[in-house]
Amino acid sequence: MAGRRGSACCWHPGRFRCPFTDSLSFSVRIYWRLMTMRDWFRKGSPPLLSGALGNFLGGFLVVVVVSLASLLLRAGPYLSYQVHAPLWLVGTVSGGCLMAIAFFWWTQARRHHHESHSLTAVIREPGTEPITLCLNHRLHTREQFKAAFANGRDLLFVTIMTQHTLKWMEPLFQVAAAKNARIRVLTWDPAVPPSAIEAFRLHLNENEHDHRRTVQQVKQASEGWDALSAKYSNIEVRRYRSSPTMQGLIVGDELAMIELLPYSTAPDDRPALILSRGLNPDAFALLRESFERLWRNAG
Repeated sequence: MAGRRGSACCWHPGRFRCPFTDSLSFSVRIYWRLMTMRDWFRKGSPPLLSGALGNFLGGFLVVVVVSLASLLLRAGPYLSYQVHAPLWLVGTVSGGCLMAIAFFWWTQARRHHHESHSLTAVIREPGTEPITLCLNHRLHTREQFKAAFANGRDLLFVTIMTQHTLKWMEPLFQVAAAKNARIRVLTWDPAVPPSAIEAFRLHLNENEHDHRRTVQQVKQASEGWDALSAKYSNIEVRRYRSSPTMQGLIVGDELAMIELLPYSTAPDDRPALILSRGLNPDAFALLRESFERLWRNAG
């Protein structure tokens, strides 16, 4: 055993290994463990985070203490000060960097954990309802939109300037007329000040090279609805003068498809709220009553 001791780097109880070797091996193992646990960190489990970070800090302190003791003792005759000092410095810096990475992941995971739990708490509060938001809804709800005209229920259609939509919707009006379904239409009044229409055009970011085009669209849509109401006795048209905030279709007292109007969003890219009286009773009642008030106040 004495012969083997001459080839050792430094003392170690029962073993003959260099403290820097232990430090480097420990750092590599901790770094690999942190990398494999990164997905768990993102899930924000507080016991996992505190345990991993505590384990890392404790192990790092052990490495520093052992390396520092070895440095102060100059490792006996087996490792010189000039050799051990740079090695200890590299181990300390690398360990510090790993500790900083671990702390950064820990803070990010804690923040994510807090935000997700706060959102869940808000959703579960009385007076809140989870609802369905359909992205690019015109590409996904076309069949449901058509089916609404064929089920025989009364419809309330809130629109703004649907001149082009009217061209492909007329067959739907024929189906609704055959079912004797009442269709109430709210369209924007072309008599509103041109400045109001221009403000709405800026919000939609349309007709950039022909500002008067939007005014014409509002007028032509109103005239198109008048022509349809004269052709189909089940269609009644009214005009509202308030600022448009959304478009929508209310299907009897069961379903609502409410198109939102985000700034500078193309029609096919707009999202919609899909509400049903069974799943979203409060939200459905709120928006349905809002549209009914608009109908009552429209001319």
